[in-house]
Amino acid sequence: MSDLISRKAVIQDIKDLLKSPYAHSQCGEVSESAGYLIRKEMAETIIDICVKSAKTAYDVNKVMDRMETVTFTADLYDHGWDGQTVNNLLCLGDVADIVRGGGRDESNQNHNKDL
Repeated sequence: MSDLISRKAVIQDIKDLLKSPYAHSQCGEVSESAGYLIRKEMAETIIDICVKSAKTAYDVNKVMDRMETVTFTADLYDHGWDGQTVNNLLCLGDVADIVRGGGRDESNQNHNKDL
């Protein structure tokens, strides 16, 4: 299971929930218009506090920055390459670790687990 979610989808889910019969029943003995305003304010507060301010699990810029730190250069000789230098190569294992980590540098954390 991944922690990557769509903020837009969560916001829509909250709005849909607050339109539901359950939400209507939780407003007590108030008029329909007052109940609507209460639910709308609750939705906006939940969205601002819980959704919009939540940290993202995946940061594209950090992923790209981390990939730049693990690039390497190699001189190739096989398959018709006559010692030509190729720059900005990436090891697939490094790329997979960076993408899985969402751009976070977890190399120190993983290293300490082995101790």
